[in-house]
Amino acid sequence: MIKDYSLFYSYYETGDVLFVNFGVKNDKVTKKQIGNISVIYNEKTPICYEIHQITKTLKIKSKGYIFLPNSIFIDVINGLLRRANLEQLNYIDKSHYVVGKVVGREGNLLLVDDGDKILRCNNPINLAKDTVVVIAEEGALLRNGNRFQKKDNSDALLCYEDDLYLSDNHELIVLDTNIDVGQDFLKMEAL
Repeated sequence: MIKDYSLFYSYYETGDVLFVNFGVKNDKVTKKQIGNISVIYNEKTPICYEIHQITKTLKIKSKGYIFLPNSIFIDVINGLLRRANLEQLNYIDKSHYVVGKVVGREGNLLLVDDGDKILRCNNPINLAKDTVVVIAEEGALLRNGNRFQKKDNSDALLCYEDDLYLSDNHELIVLDTNIDVGQDFLKMEAL
């Protein structure tokens, strides 16, 4: 089972193709076609599946990365992969996009409580204490296709609407103060 992967779909950018990325590309990439699935290899190691004409099998409303696909979505993809004798995908149980509450500042760092610990966000925005925001924690799939990793003094990133394809606006996601801190933002019912 493939544990660490990303899913990308954008009909207007790439056509009716779902990309399942799980490796790093280099100069020695080859491609093998198995039915409607192209398998991309880095030398002899598979690194990506391109599932063509995916909307004949599955309706996809997302544009861009699919951060938290439900189990039915993964079951359908796994059915296609199984028929092609390809390695299947694990279920994704958390997005690493968490509701957090601003608790203060430490120099240039914003301190945010994720319900479990205090995280530092390297961000110049001055937010009032108790502002409820969405943060990307370590392991979150970012819009550029990379996974967020702690760096320098920053444990997390503040999230903007366009980061999660909620809109085209680059506005910070600020939530109602009654929302429980620590919950997975992408599992919230209001979405």
